[in-house]
Amino acid sequence: NPRQAQRASYGLYHQQTAVLDPLNSPVLRLSSRLPAASSSGNPIYIAIGGISFPGPASCSLRVIAPALFVWSYLQTEFVYTPTALAPYLPGAGKLADGSSLVEESLPVGVMPAPLVEPLNEIVSAQGGNFKANVRYGFAARARVPSIPTTGSTDSFLVLCGSSESRLNNRPLAVRLEAPVVAALTDARVTYTTILQMLLIRSLSESEL
Repeated sequence: NPRQAQRASYGLYHQQTAVLDPLNSPVLRLSSRLPAASSSGNPIYIAIGGISFPGPASCSLRVIAPALFVWSYLQTEFVYTPTALAPYLPGAGKLADGSSLVEESLPVGVMPAPLVEPLNEIVSAQGGNFKANVRYGFAARARVPSIPTTGSTDSFLVLCGSSESRLNNRPLAVRLEAPVVAALTDARVTYTTILQMLLIRSLSESEL
């Protein structure tokens, strides 16, 4: 993936969350799966809630979308407080047991949108102090690609401490599978212009 090759930070993390328990696992939601080209070019909102740590942690946050996604938002369009996030999350931010998917504001604050490649990656400008067993989240705008990602992992990655070399300083890694992009695949075009269509119809009728 050329958009991720600039940062050689993949490795082990102290906690690598698996999406198994719906009450204790992070949740991903896209406001639309339509490609940007078919939705007036407007970015959609991507929301992730339920990010939590088993113990106190201090680290910077890095979020990587699938390679063909492009984060594109103003500073005011990055949402990270519980009340503001609720409309972007499943069940208005509530889990089946009535608890909130996001309980406190994201400690790193607003994460700036990328201005240069990789455009599918956002990194917090500062570190943050995360409390144990407290759920955090965020939502931001991004452009959906016109085709699914096939050349690399089709997942969203949330990494805390990705620039650190010691395992104890890399407390969390979360992988969330991306929904399938709502785009045509394996379509077959039988004609390319209205003239060809009329010609084919005329020939067919003359053979009857």
